Amino acid sequence: MSNAITEIDNTDLVFIFGYNPADSHPIVANHVINAKRNGAKIIVCDPRKIETARIADMHIALKNGSNIALLNAIGHVIIEEDLYDKSFVASRSEGFEEYRKIVEGYTPESVEEITGVSAQEIRACARMYASAKSAAILWGMGVTQFYQGVETVRSLTSLAILTGNLGKPHVGVNPVRGQNNVQGASDAGLIPMSFPDYRPTRDEAARAATAAAATSRISTPLQRKKRRRSSRSPPQARPSGVNNQSEWRYSNGIQRVRAPPPRSSASSASLSRYFLKVGQ
Repeated sequence: MSNAITEIDNTDLVFIFGYNPADSHPIVANHVINAKRNGAKIIVCDPRKIETARIADMHIALKNGSNIALLNAIGHVIIEEDLYDKSFVASRSEGFEEYRKIVEGYTPESVEEITGVSAQEIRACARMYASAKSAAILWGMGVTQFYQGVETVRSLTSLAILTGNLGKPHVGVNPVRGQNNVQGASDAGLIPMSFPDYRPTRDEAARAATAAAATSRISTPLQRKKRRRSSRSPPQARPSGVNNQSEWRYSNGIQRVRAPPPRSSASSASLSRYFLKVGQ
């Protein structure tokens, strides 16, 4: 993902392509709902009317296998209507003229039959996406586990580059994994071809660094907490009959709290109430 999941909350538009967050990633779905509450537009491209389509401003029910035709038609409209970010394209991209030639033949009218989406809908989708101040694209297994997967990812990324929706907050291209724990397991190195941080297992330097980390002593937060507790001196007993010992400390087994000096001639009962309140 080029951006954090939490950034979805404050984007102006969420473009969901081949992805059903409500079923596969409920936490991501909550952030999409937060974005909707904050006024974001939502576009869903999926043959099915998935849960997120119920709150979408636009649901593009394209035919199976027509990903590239639809995305190239959207790119065609953005360029044709001069909606693309010229400064971003000129300074931070390559191959624009080649891309322009590719999408030039994908007019919305020419792909209506292939995609099952009207030219009017395609143009409305392109305008909505390109006119947003910030737009985040989300895609899932409906893209990556499809025979057009690589080309679809390139087409979606091209739309983000075309509109300058990369390299700043609340935008980006954000692929998600099949299940909610797959991403964390991969990040932690629980896949055959990578160590943590996606360092390749065939890299000798990565192998040496991982071996050194595995054999070193690593302290968990709980272990460090136990060592701090064991190094503390035991709590002092309260002096008998003394009510104004500011150095006297109370321990509840986890922390010690210095008792402030009584404001006046406080009784033992008043101090007990103070310590009980702190302990709770």
